[in-house]
Amino acid sequence: MIVVDLKVGGLATAVTASKSRRAASRRRPSLRPRPELLEGRRLLAATGPYVFQAELTAASPPVDADLGGSVAVSQDGGTIAVVSSSRVGDAGYAGPGRVAIYTKEDGSWSTRAVLAAPDLEGGPWSTRAVAMSADGGRVVFSTSGEGSHDPVVLSVYDRSGEEWTSTQTITIPDGGSQRALALSGDGRVIAVGSPSGVADDPMTKGLVRVFTDAAGTWSQAAELYDTGAGFNDLAGISVSLSGDGRTLAMGVRNPADVPGAVDVFEDVGSGWVLSDRLVASEEYLQGPATALSADGRRLLAGGVQYDPVEGRVNARAYAFTRSGPGWTDEGLLPGIVEDAGGLPLALAINADGSRAVVGVDGVDLIPGSAFVYERSGSTWARIAELADPGAFGGGRFGASAAIGGGVVVVGDPSKDNGSGGGAAFVFYEPRGFEVVTEPADQVGRPLTMVTFTAAAAGAEGVTTRWQVSGDAGATWADVPQALSPYLSFIPTAADSGNLYRAVFTDAGGATVVTRAASLTVAEASPLITFEITDPHVFFYESFTITVRLHSDGSTPRLPDGGVLELGMQLYKASARVHDGVAIFTIPADAFRPGTYYVTATYDGAGDPVFTSGYGQTTQEIQRAFVSVDPQPLATRPVVGRPVDLTAIISQVQPGLQDGTGPRGYALFYNGYQILDAANLDTPPHPPSLPSTVTGTITFDRPGDYAIVVYYAGDDYNEPTASGNFFITVDPAPTMIQVDPPDVRHVDYGAAASYTVTVLAEGSRPASGVVTVTATDDAGAGPREYALDARGRAVVPVRDLPAGGHVVTFAYSDPNGAYTSSQAAAAIGVSKAPTTVTLASSRPTANPGDEVTFTATVAYASSASRPATGVVQFYEGDRLAATVPVGPDGRASVSTSGLVPGEYTLTAVYMESENLQASQSNRLVQRVIAPPTRAATTTSLASTASPSAAGQGLAFVAQVAGAAGAARPTSGLVRFYLGLEPIAERPIDAAGRATLEARFDAAGAYLMTAVYLGSDGFDTSQSGHLSQVVTAPASPLAPASPASAAPQAAATDAGPVAGPGVENWAARPRRPARFALRRPPAMRFRG
Repeated sequence: MIVVDLKVGGLATAVTASKSRRAASRRRPSLRPRPELLEGRRLLAATGPYVFQAELTAASPPVDADLGGSVAVSQDGGTIAVVSSSRVGDAGYAGPGRVAIYTKEDGSWSTRAVLAAPDLEGGPWSTRAVAMSADGGRVVFSTSGEGSHDPVVLSVYDRSGEEWTSTQTITIPDGGSQRALALSGDGRVIAVGSPSGVADDPMTKGLVRVFTDAAGTWSQAAELYDTGAGFNDLAGISVSLSGDGRTLAMGVRNPADVPGAVDVFEDVGSGWVLSDRLVASEEYLQGPATALSADGRRLLAGGVQYDPVEGRVNARAYAFTRSGPGWTDEGLLPGIVEDAGGLPLALAINADGSRAVVGVDGVDLIPGSAFVYERSGSTWARIAELADPGAFGGGRFGASAAIGGGVVVVGDPSKDNGSGGGAAFVFYEPRGFEVVTEPADQVGRPLTMVTFTAAAAGAEGVTTRWQVSGDAGATWADVPQALSPYLSFIPTAADSGNLYRAVFTDAGGATVVTRAASLTVAEASPLITFEITDPHVFFYESFTITVRLHSDGSTPRLPDGGVLELGMQLYKASARVHDGVAIFTIPADAFRPGTYYVTATYDGAGDPVFTSGYGQTTQEIQRAFVSVDPQPLATRPVVGRPVDLTAIISQVQPGLQDGTGPRGYALFYNGYQILDAANLDTPPHPPSLPSTVTGTITFDRPGDYAIVVYYAGDDYNEPTASGNFFITVDPAPTMIQVDPPDVRHVDYGAAASYTVTVLAEGSRPASGVVTVTATDDAGAGPREYALDARGRAVVPVRDLPAGGHVVTFAYSDPNGAYTSSQAAAAIGVSKAPTTVTLASSRPTANPGDEVTFTATVAYASSASRPATGVVQFYEGDRLAATVPVGPDGRASVSTSGLVPGEYTLTAVYMESENLQASQSNRLVQRVIAPPTRAATTTSLASTASPSAAGQGLAFVAQVAGAAGAARPTSGLVRFYLGLEPIAERPIDAAGRATLEARFDAAGAYLMTAVYLGSDGFDTSQSGHLSQVVTAPASPLAPASPASAAPQAAATDAGPVAGPGVENWAARPRRPARFALRRPPAMRFRG
């Protein structure tokens, strides 16, 4: 139930960081300005465009504790809100903290209002977080108890002119104690994170509650959860809103399904919907913090993450930009991991998303930092590093951050100063050449140096000169050699009442002048020293501080009378001075552990000789020692089985103050290797119950381990490591499965395939090899097969002789991570069936031809696998030959004594030890006598002999049967010129073949025709025909009668001319050409 208390009657610019410390700090290589003591302030502590402008401290009395744990700034940078968590009086706790409002006037920041929470019963109460609207006109802050389900009270204040008025109080009964608070820029939407969930939720799922302002009345509008179903997901560990309050980012540290996440919700009018889920790749130990720009288009997310690859803890921040309905990762903001000293992050982003601030909390002796980034497009670059100008070590500078206009505000709740605990530091980006630090009025004392400090920025080549006025500023004179940003000197009584100012001139001659600061020189000043019973005490111990006041040398007497106030951050006490001595006893449990400045302020009111005085020293308040005791394991761990290792972490000193028990996280080491990181499980009250931490470790190899549990410490307890806790890890037991498990029956030569699966407990696949052995394996020996990623191996078993066999599958792991195991299977091997194929090299042969008969023997299951043994060849029923089978699976027999006829042949493969007998196909071999061919005669004639060069002619070959027998009607005639074949022509039905040609050169040519034979006709050759070619006749000479008729001549008997030649001469054709050259050539037509 939400209780809203209505009374008469922003953009969240800061996100605070957790106070946890990192386990092992690391010095960063950044350059920091050297601090110099200058009138209670330091030199500028900023790089880049920003300059240090002010240190905002708490108003006193009463003393405010942890000022700066949360900060906010208006969009124009003109209004700052700073939280102090609690107020402390002389008797201890005095009430919840407050919110101080600061504004800047005449170049200086000053307190304008202090806003308080309503009177609350019970306690202790703490003010946790503050948020401000964009115009600085509305502030909301949260006040809560220490428990995870204690009530949360939201106080809403509105400004009218310079007055702030409480307009409404919202009470959440079980909101918890976290600092997750956001206000939209228009001041109309509040978001509150409750990572511990509601009190009656057994899953303790975190959530963000959304409240809206309707006509001045606030009411709850939504409850937003992460989509996961995990236990204790810590959703709502951070929250941020856009300027219009319609976009919300929620940090989720421990979701069930991913290492960490940021959920982005949108108000679509009908309700809030999850628009995107930005998932982290590494586990968050702190955070994630979030920050949204006013336009809702830029998002920062970051926190402390554990990197399991590097085995270290890192502070990281990421930038995202809205891309359509989703968000796009712009990458890691550079330089945080390398330069950050501490770990917890505070994030802030300006209205348009162009600049971002990352605060990195300090740890141990390393001071905190704040980094300023500027965006160009989608690229972020670091432009400034900010630091506490007075920090020599430690401190929590960077625990909170905010940015608005040209102002960056960084909180340090542990800062020790005269006004109480904590401070907020203001850094300013000049808009031009201007004074950024005004000199303060000084009170000087005899023998004490005074220092005026001033600074200007925003220009190049700035020079400084100091001026003094003795007539209330009517006239000014330069102070000789005073040319630095500070003016230090030992004043005299004559200097009292003088005014001092700094004049700055840039390279272009422009000048700016500071305000006039006054100097008052008092009388004798006491010198203050401290005597402390123990400079190093635990927070739960009391101690005594003796303050002694001495003369500065101007008088022999000691201060007597007056009041000395002792300040130590959360403690203020006063005592009268007697004979220069004041004694204070500091109660136990008054301070948290840390290094504190102890201040003594003497008012000088009761002594007419001495003026006021001030002194300071440091006091170390130590954290409690704790013991880390790993607990024995119930059973010995095995490889691959997750084991929970629990350690009890308890304070050595019993009965300490409630709420100081060990918190934070611990790391589990084996040597230098981080095995796990886990948060402590903090028990409920009373605090005497110890905390526990449980690391879940999975060992990947057997053997002995020396485990060390390192507790990283917290605000109240020292980091501590346990002693070596020795653990012996056994190999994981395995189970081997063989599929199929029954007896296999195969033929000889065939493979019996088994799937061997080796699993560890939990059905996890094992790694290693399976060794296979079989009885009577013909000397093949064991064979190894590697398991695949599923713990399986496919094992073929083959080449076992016929008979029964036992195959053994033995698993082993060369790395020793798994135990050995084995299984067996039975195989029955039958003789393999065979096939025989018989073939002839000449299925049809002539008498006298050599014929080879080949029998190819193969396994019936694989024709490509040759067999061995003996083959018998049969001709009919007669055994013709017995031949061994060769390596290629073949047996052959050859013969050339076959007479004409048909033979039926078979081949029989004889049964062997592992193979069955088989018979080939029946092969019919034919032997045929060659046919007889009729004799032929061939004659050759020329159509023109002699002929003239260039004259066309034809050669006619006539083929006839011998002795008047029938002549062939088909076949080819080959024509020769000399001994060279020149052409082939087919014969026609009359047995005639004709070659048309001509000779280009005169001479004698020898022609021959050869009939090449055909079916039933033998070859024959003509006689040689001498062709005479004469030179061509002159065109004027009459034609020779002899050239008018075709001629033929042959060296053997036969006609030289005939009707066929004459008929050819009568047909008009283009002849081929023959030429007698060297060598001679004849041309013919095809």
